[in-house]
Amino acid sequence: MTSEVFITGATGFVGSHLVDALIERGYIVNCLVRKKSNLKWLEGKPVKIVYHDSENATTYSVIESALKRSKYIYHVAGKISAISREDFMKGNAGLTRWLIERIFNSGAKPERFLLVSSIAACGPGKGTLPVQESQEPNPVSAYGESKLAQEKIALEFSREIPVTIVRPPPVYGPRDTGMLPAIKALKIGIIPKWGKGIKTNFVFVSDLVDGIIMAAENKSSAGEIYNIAGSENLPVHEALEKIARSAGKRVFKVTIPVPLMWTLAILTEFKIKISRRPSIFNLEKMKEFKEENWTVDITKAKNDLGYEPRIGLEEGGLITWKWYIENGWI
Repeated sequence: MTSEVFITGATGFVGSHLVDALIERGYIVNCLVRKKSNLKWLEGKPVKIVYHDSENATTYSVIESALKRSKYIYHVAGKISAISREDFMKGNAGLTRWLIERIFNSGAKPERFLLVSSIAACGPGKGTLPVQESQEPNPVSAYGESKLAQEKIALEFSREIPVTIVRPPPVYGPRDTGMLPAIKALKIGIIPKWGKGIKTNFVFVSDLVDGIIMAAENKSSAGEIYNIAGSENLPVHEALEKIARSAGKRVFKVTIPVPLMWTLAILTEFKIKISRRPSIFNLEKMKEFKEENWTVDITKAKNDLGYEPRIGLEEGGLITWKWYIENGWI
């Protein structure tokens, strides 16, 4: 009998790629979506759409029925931009608590509840050491605090529900809007750089999806946290140079003074307050930017899960670049 899975965030960048991978593996995929969600990445695919209307509790019975049928529950949905700390907490920690309540109400007994968190929940590496799962969490932004709170809520219930947490660094690949501004800058021959340069491990979306599924399906990973990242730890501007080379673009570094970055962040905050619309770049994001060491240790995922990133920056960058062009994004 074909197994079912349940995914939140299925209309988003990472979630939609996870949907594709699970369909390829033969699962029946239940996708939790809001009434106003854009279903572009799900159109024409053999998925079951499960609508969530927070103002209509009658939708809960349909959600709980899908949860009860599901062998694995993947919680990918969350807020990556918000107008306030409270908004982050509601969209990340609050949503996680709501979903776990639905699981308990349904009587579901999933083999795994897989939470996609973020390296921001842990905070930057200590000194020159890469971020490790065992280090004491010290998030430096409201986003990171909300992701850590999300993790704690999930682990609270780990005796009743087998929970595994995955922490990715920045993710890139087709359908990603987060890296789009940087790719647009590359297209006109510019690589932005500020300070000494933030060092991290980008992860290509298909590698992250592989790691997510490995973590969920591994019989011994319950209660564990795993960093899932690429193998190359580079300053962001050097990573962008690799992507530019793969696309055959000649580029020039443009250094943005750090004080100017802070000024732009302050101005963005004013815009957010006036428009009541969130932005990825703001003062909270600058708190992450001022930390230089976001390199990631993936030894635990390699040893426990057999995880091995397959797509390097040059190959992944070229795939992403071509996709942006083919889809008219750049």
